[in-house]
Amino acid sequence: MDAELASCQRIIDAKTPFECFQLPRKTTDPGLIRSIYLKLAIKVHPDKNKCHLATQAFQVLSDSFEELHDEEKQSRLLSQPYSSTWHSAKKRKAKCHDIADLVRQTNRWYTRDWDEVEAEIHRMTTEFKEHLARKQK
Repeated sequence: MDAELASCQRIIDAKTPFECFQLPRKTTDPGLIRSIYLKLAIKVHPDKNKCHLATQAFQVLSDSFEELHDEEKQSRLLSQPYSSTWHSAKKRKAKCHDIADLVRQTNRWYTRDWDEVEAEIHRMTTEFKEHLARKQK
């Protein structure tokens, strides 16, 4: 589980799509980019990786692939000294994706006992409050 968490965290913390794929900045080979994407996608896909960050990491990985796969977007990335725009957009998308993940988890509650649902709501609310507190620091 620690290796799964480390893989997800590395992808989420990447500052550029090249860092996300662990590629040199000048890499333009679409075959290489695609093969690395497929390997990483299998590794961090939420159905395969049970880490709580898997959904967010998979979204970041998909966004990175989209940036590197499209020649126009990739040339824009290569012309910038640092892709802070990509990094801030990645963070904005992560917030939206966390909410979607919360909705999917809510749909699983219909098959559970009410006491179990209340405990899960309490746990998730606590996690969310802690997450907000860490962000404000």
